[in-house]
Amino acid sequence: LPRSRRSDLAGLSRASLLVVMAYLLFCGGNRWLAERALAREAAALGSPPSFSYVFPEPLGPHRWRGVLRHADTYRLYLIHSLTGEAEKRGEVKSRLEDQAVQAARASPLGIRLERFFKAPVWEVSKPASPVEVRARDLRFSSLVLGREPVFVFSFRVTPGGQVREER
Repeated sequence: LPRSRRSDLAGLSRASLLVVMAYLLFCGGNRWLAERALAREAAALGSPPSFSYVFPEPLGPHRWRGVLRHADTYRLYLIHSLTGEAEKRGEVKSRLEDQAVQAARASPLGIRLERFFKAPVWEVSKPASPVEVRARDLRFSSLVLGREPVFVFSFRVTPGGQVREER
């Protein structure tokens, strides 16, 4: 490349790097604002949550999914970080006390999922034999898109406690 083209390319590269750095700072600032909004919601509930986290939502760095856990119930919030608004979007109960869930969590896949998941939800299907247990992570459940969870792991648990993993 001619010398003038190289200097133009170097200038464009520097400008691109500055834009990327500014975007990352903007995203980091929005995350901090979202964490503050979620902390205000947690304080309004009275008792401190056992888990509190903000996950990014798709389609923009100004929307976050806030998750607060009290006992076995997760409260979900859509947080608009630029306005500081935290909109409650529902509650999800994880059935940790269920014997079928305990058996699934003790299986090799269940142990790996517990280590990997940030906000694990364990659900049980209608009473049947064998019982179907489903595990998912709230980290991968968007409030903005409104779709079914993408990563759901299923287990079949017999009345005797035998676990069959289904993916």
